[in-house]
Order: sequence, then C-alpha cells, then structure tokens
Amino acid sequence: MVNGWIRTLLLCAFFTVVADVHGERKGIYYHGSYSPGALVPLFGDSVNIRENPSLRAKMIARLPITHQVRIKERVQDILEIRKYRENWYRVEFSQGKKSLEGFVWGGLLAKAYVHEDIDGDNQSEWIVIGISGAEKGKRIAEARLVKKGRLIAKPVFHTIDVGASRFFIYTVSAELLPDKGFTPPMKIIRVYFTYEACDYPNGDVLLTWNGKQLRYGLRAVFSSGEFGGSSYQYIFPEDKNGKENHIIVKYTIENVEEDSGKKLTRISYEKYNWDGEQLRRVK
Repeated sequence: MVNGWIRTLLLCAFFTVVADVHGERKGIYYHGSYSPGALVPLFGDSVNIRENPSLRAKMIARLPITHQVRIKERVQDILEIRKYRENWYRVEFSQGKKSLEGFVWGGLLAKAYVHEDIDGDNQSEWIVIGISGAEKGKRIAEARLVKKGRLIAKPVFHTIDVGASRFFIYTVSAELLPDKGFTPPMKIIRVYFTYEACDYPNGDVLLTWNGKQLRYGLRAVFSSGEFGGSSYQYIFPEDKNGKENHIIVKYTIENVEEDSGKKLTRISYEKYNWDGEQLRRVK
C-alpha cells in the first residue's frame, strides 16, 4: 500500500512537470484566491468600489478596466452573479494622489493577465483574463484586450477545471509566447490552468493575435492518476519535425499495470493550421 501511494505521488509530479514545458509562470490567483498583497488589474469595466462588501453599500469610487488594486484580504461575504460565485475582497487603490481602501467582488478582478507590447507599436497593451459566468456546469472565461484604456476584443472560452463547484479553485497564469515562425505573423497568448492533484484536468487555452483580432485558438488538457496519466507537447513550425503554419499537439498517454508494473504508452496527435486569421483543426 505504501509503495502504491509513493508511486501515485511520483506519477502525479511526473506528468505535471512534463506538461509544464515553458518554464516558470507568474500568477496572481492561486487555488481559488488572491494572495494578500497581490497587485491585480480589474477585469470589469467601470467597476464600483464599495464602502462595504455588498451591492447595496455606498460607492466610494468607480475605476476603469485594468486599473490595479492591491489585495488586502478576502472577506467571508459571497456574491453569485450569472451562476458564478466568489468572495468579496478588501482592496487598496489609488485615485489621483490619494490612496484609498474599499471592497470589490472577486468576479470583477482578473485571474491572470499579460501586459506587453502585443501589436508592435512600442506601447504595452493589456490582456486581462477573467470569468464572466457559468452555463451547464462550465465556467465562461473572457480574455479582454485593452489598448490605451479602450476594450477592443474579448474572445470567449471555457476554463479548464472541475466544474462541480460554483467556486473556481484553480491556479491561473498567462504569458505571451515568443514568435514561433508563422506566416503571416501570429502571436500566441497562453492561459494555463492547474490544480496540483491527481485526477484533476490541467492544461492550456491558446489565444491568437494576428495584429487585428484576438481569437480563441485551441485547448490542450492533461491529467494524472495512480497508475498513469497524460502529457502534451507543442510542436511549432520552427521546431524539429514542425510543419509550416501548423501547431501540432503531441499527446502521450502512459499507464502502469498494477500487478506487473509494466508501462504502456500510447501517442496521438492533434493538428491545427494557421490561415492568417485563426487556427483551424485539421482532421
């Protein structure tokens, strides 16, 4: 029994490491909560900051999308909107030269973000990722692209998580990947969902930016269990065995026979073609 438990931990750790092929990621939202002291951009636009954690409380400020607030603490008060439930947070924020404190509902805070020059104009744009609701047990996420304070795109996609609870308990992070050799050029924003435990789905949603449109691209999912699990690897055009204007997702599924300890491996591929506007699945 002890050996089996150790094997479980090792396998879970192994598949988590294999799938995480792009190095360390920086995040603000860990296992369903924001860390005290985290500096978090607003996901909602024209967000009302309240005197108390209630929609009926007095409004003390109205802040635009991407305005950063500092998390002071999560409070016990909970609000549910569009079948999505989160706690309220006490936050610190600046308004002019003043530093103020108030309360904001967690659903109006970004779960992850990218703040980099995405369109090549030497100015940083924002992509803030948040959750806008839920339907049929699945949470609906949006990636909101903000340029010079103006919201210019908001592709919708489902989160990667276990949807049994109305709370969202995963860790989320995002990053802008280096150019991968696509023609015409395409930038990839990777949104990563993880929960470090066996039998939980983890993985990526890739978004694409062609200079005009931000779109949903693809999702890749892995999981691990007591006797095996799955991992994935991206093969881009510039990589060995890469194909022009394609993303190839290589899935490896490994199972270990409980009695003999024999390892069984199965490999499969998903292929996506970049047509200059969006990724399309190739059958």
